[in-house]
Amino acid sequence: MGLVKPILICLFMHTIYLSLNAQETVMQDTDGPMVLNSTEAQYDGKEITLMGQVVLQHGIGQISAQRLAIKPSLDKEKKQKFTFLRISDNVEIELQEGGKLSCQKAEVDYAKLQGLFWGNEEAPDVIYQSQEQMTSVPSPLLIIKSKHMTLDLERQQTESKSAKILVKQVQAYPEVRIHYNQNYLLLADRAIYDCLPHPSFSIQQGLLTLWADDNCVLTTLNGDYIHAKKIKVHTAERTLWLDQPKGLLLTGQKEKTPQQLEFIAQELLWNDQTRQLQLKKQIKLTQNHTFHLTTDEEVSLIQAADKKTIRLIQAPQHIEISYQDEEKNRNRKMYCPGPIVIDHEQQEMILKGDENQQVYIEDLAGEMYADRISVNYAWQEKQLVPTKIVLEGHVRLMSRFDGHLQESGSILHYALADQIDYLPQAQEMILKSTTGNRVLFFDKVNNVQMSSPSLKVCRDAQTGKEIIQGLGDVRFTFMEQELKQLKQRFPFEAPSQKGIEDVVK
Repeated sequence: MGLVKPILICLFMHTIYLSLNAQETVMQDTDGPMVLNSTEAQYDGKEITLMGQVVLQHGIGQISAQRLAIKPSLDKEKKQKFTFLRISDNVEIELQEGGKLSCQKAEVDYAKLQGLFWGNEEAPDVIYQSQEQMTSVPSPLLIIKSKHMTLDLERQQTESKSAKILVKQVQAYPEVRIHYNQNYLLLADRAIYDCLPHPSFSIQQGLLTLWADDNCVLTTLNGDYIHAKKIKVHTAERTLWLDQPKGLLLTGQKEKTPQQLEFIAQELLWNDQTRQLQLKKQIKLTQNHTFHLTTDEEVSLIQAADKKTIRLIQAPQHIEISYQDEEKNRNRKMYCPGPIVIDHEQQEMILKGDENQQVYIEDLAGEMYADRISVNYAWQEKQLVPTKIVLEGHVRLMSRFDGHLQESGSILHYALADQIDYLPQAQEMILKSTTGNRVLFFDKVNNVQMSSPSLKVCRDAQTGKEIIQGLGDVRFTFMEQELKQLKQRFPFEAPSQKGIEDVVK
């Protein structure tokens, strides 16, 4: 009986060369030689079944398992071909292009160029790993896990006229879990990985697309957490694209309490190489529940080298900002025509506009307008605290504050300057002018006018009353040209010359 099986196999495969010994069988197919190793083999007239420590080397790569069945078939020329494999129990496939696949059950149909893969109750996951990264510590760039996978294959001819079977597309479903670039975990209901051609197998590249009935989820080792309707990953460009993202970025230093940056947008493009997150359309950012930024354009978030902090926030135009000053119980708002740069490393915010579209700050105490505003700030217990505000270029100030915030209403003071340095904590303000200009200050209630090279405005700590001090050549009446400036820059009727004469008397 020991010779019966080899003889039957040889008779059945009359067009194919077969060499069989106790452990190895070599069969020549159109895709190249099939080299089989196993501890036991059976043939039932329809298919060959190998059992034990089975190893098969063929076009798709090297397959190892506990059980493998080969089903031969005839092509149009009635030549014998091995087109169907049924594999089970601890299946491991080392793919031709690099990468691996492991599961518990598989069917590979070379005629259809397709493979089906499943897990079982004890080991439910099918696991696909892409080519390892070319780094000092090799590791898979992409690991896909799910309960079921379908691999679409393609045949590629080589110089030796044998064919390599390459993975064209991976379809995974359900309960898809993807580990990407040793940092990202992606969760979805289904995923498709389209392998993109590359001349070098040492570089794995492809386009991964994920969907979910509810939302896909992206998390990172840093603790970032994002929901999205759809996620795409381009492994060659190292970019992730998210549709309708909504999430949380943790941006604190190791030695500090992590700060939370929440966001929502229509799109997110995350470039893993440049460490840049680009948000697009209908954007809302909230940091630590106190600092809010909104725009309908786009916002770029630049990560630090360690990817644990947001180093810069940039936006090109039409940005609104609000933040809660809990110490003074005020909600401040800013509007910036753009651009804006928020530098968390330098703790500085720069907002730019021009004379026609100015940046402005407003709260219950009043409004300030300028061509450019810079804000130095600090984070104190997750609360943004401005330490210095500098306004430059055609600066306008309208103040409502009279020492009683709850009673603030109509405008009390107006001022024009080329620059204002404001220290919020000290409640001190320096108004400056450039050569040839003067600072103009008008107290509407008391009809007090001041024109000088600079002014200092501060508040008496005991009385709470405002103190205004002119510096340099101070005049207490406006010239005609100065009145004209006020009329051009403020929405009120500037004091008349008669009013000035009454004040002088």
